[in-house]
Amino acid sequence: MLSLSRAYFWIFIYMLLAQILAPALFKSADELGVLFMAMLIALDLAINRDFKRYLGLFGVVAVMTVYAVYSIVVLDFNTPKAILLDFVIELKPFVAFFIGYSIKPQFKPWELQVLKGTTRAIIMLLILLFVTSTVEDVLFHVAYFGSVAFTCFLIHLLASVRRDGTIARSDIYCALGILAVGLLCTRSKYYGEVVISLFMLLIYKPGMFRKISAKQVGIVVAVIVAVLIVSWSKINYYFLTGNGDTFDADTAQTFARPALLLGMFMILCDYPLLGSGLASYATYASTPSVNYSAVYAQYDLNKVFGLSEQYPNFICDTFYASFAQFGLIGIALFIYFFVWVFQKLRLVLHRENRYYFMVGVLTIVTIMIENVGGTFFTQAGGLITMLLLGQIVAPFRNISTEERKAALTGLYEQGCHRQELKVQPKEITNKTT
Repeated sequence: MLSLSRAYFWIFIYMLLAQILAPALFKSADELGVLFMAMLIALDLAINRDFKRYLGLFGVVAVMTVYAVYSIVVLDFNTPKAILLDFVIELKPFVAFFIGYSIKPQFKPWELQVLKGTTRAIIMLLILLFVTSTVEDVLFHVAYFGSVAFTCFLIHLLASVRRDGTIARSDIYCALGILAVGLLCTRSKYYGEVVISLFMLLIYKPGMFRKISAKQVGIVVAVIVAVLIVSWSKINYYFLTGNGDTFDADTAQTFARPALLLGMFMILCDYPLLGSGLASYATYASTPSVNYSAVYAQYDLNKVFGLSEQYPNFICDTFYASFAQFGLIGIALFIYFFVWVFQKLRLVLHRENRYYFMVGVLTIVTIMIENVGGTFFTQAGGLITMLLLGQIVAPFRNISTEERKAALTGLYEQGCHRQELKVQPKEITNKTT
């Protein structure tokens, strides 16, 4: 008999390791992981025939199919081959989310120990790479050092939650140690993630924002200011002053990134609803490596160093620019998806465990921050975080409206768990996720 939870566990382990492999050693490692996920879904459908389990994924595939048809039939910015490739790339993170959300895996104690051991082994490898100055040889860019460390921090923290909803002090210290190792990446966006993580782990308490007061407002402002302080140098560098009057090919992204974002707004003005279509803008499929999109010439972006056909290295430099491909409808759907996930996370906080909620929130935070300076969402790091996010909210997949309202209107108990309610969510028996 096929054990969905066990198969999912090994896919999860593989995707955790793929973060190390994908940047330079085996660039198709994340695509292979998605193939494993698709095979598991196909086996589940063939054996159990529970099609309702994957309705969310089918919905996303349907939306992406509409964009693919629109891109091929209505527009003519790229080839069908490039459009099909971009279809797969844009779909990857949602496949990862919905397999975790649909299967609702429950890791056994020994599997949780394997997860913690794997994260620790990866961190030791990162330290070794740093000491031997081989980070870029293995990870291609130092930015991956921080993103790998942060996902290890999240997974180690989640795997450390005990059945009573607590985490041993030693596991907290170990998680903070993992977070500290990531500081070696020297990336401002990682520093911002660390500030928010420390707030969630050391300061945040369930219910602290139920009543807005000067204290709560002050805490929020302090966190925002701290994030801006640690990130300001890169915000100023990439989006404001750049290189000033000096041109340096090694820092061409200081010109390319603002140009990408400006181009996004110009495209949305001309194609407001559905955008310029798949494989047209700010994605790998729109580069000369696949087929250079005609959109760049239409908006004179092919003359920008870093976005030209001769030197296209910074076309995939920020995920948010690719919103131009999907228009206002696509942007609205993207926002709706994460709002919907956050509503599920509120249930996790009220009825499960504040640490699960914290990891879920930090997962969304890291996705949003990392996408400012790259395409993290569609890479191996984005896939493992989406697996994690889907798994966290999975226990509330079948909750009814009445159960949801009952969970959200009760009182907190001891700042961690909800007190027992008369209405219980279905199928929530194992606290280990």
